[in-house]
Amino acid sequence: MVVDKSITLDLGTNNIEAGEQTVLINKDTVITGTGEINSNSSTNAVQVENAKLTLNGGKINSTKLYGVNLVGISEIVIEDGEIHSKDSSISCNNGDAENVTITINNGTISSDTDATIYVPSPCTINVNGGTLNGGINARMGTININGGTINSIASGNDKIEEYYNFQGNVWLGDAIACMAGTYTTPFEKQSNKLAINISKGTINGLCNGCSAVAIYNLGKVAQDISVTIGEDAILTVTDDTQPLYKKLSAKEIVPSGAKDYKEYTAIENTVTENIPEKFLT
Repeated sequence: MVVDKSITLDLGTNNIEAGEQTVLINKDTVITGTGEINSNSSTNAVQVENAKLTLNGGKINSTKLYGVNLVGISEIVIEDGEIHSKDSSISCNNGDAENVTITINNGTISSDTDATIYVPSPCTINVNGGTLNGGINARMGTININGGTINSIASGNDKIEEYYNFQGNVWLGDAIACMAGTYTTPFEKQSNKLAINISKGTINGLCNGCSAVAIYNLGKVAQDISVTIGEDAILTVTDDTQPLYKKLSAKEIVPSGAKDYKEYTAIENTVTENIPEKFLT
């Protein structure tokens, strides 16, 4: 199924059964109603290419892999409705996503196994409301949390010391997890700057060994990194041995005997922090 003209797709109470196909959207599209788009594609249920998808209702359901994939300069806005997937519900790839914008105003976005939103490329993520079940995993971009609830996965997380050099989606288990210092972007007009700005909202780290917000500050590439957390934010962890906010350096992450130890500890990236004391204890 290809959407190649700007439309409002009113599902009503009907379901679209895409089977093994990916629904390709390359023109601005609005989805309404209470029905579902169901796909068991081996890649993504929906792919948005240089277009804007607005979800005002209904459900996008991916039973086999990813939910919505963003390509080029694309945008997704969730006003209502639901996205559910086995792996990440909203994602992109560093090589083909030049600049993506993800805005969550309401609704529920859920992943069964890993981060709800996985973005290793230039992006702007705005969470103003709604519920994310699975958390956010980003390697670059600007992440603005102004409301809503972000829950990490509850179990099955990967250990950073085993997956620090993995080029894809690492299931870190923190509600907001950022593997910094690993990628640049291939797009000349973009940078790999990483900025986390949390003013409000509830961020829950539900995995053992995990935090609400975590920066894994690797040193393979140079990166401008900043973290700001406001007093009105709510951060929680299930594992009381873990801090609400943590920052690990490359030398704390990479095993000293690893063949690529020097490669991943070559640079000491500075993290500019503006964080209340209550989140540091």
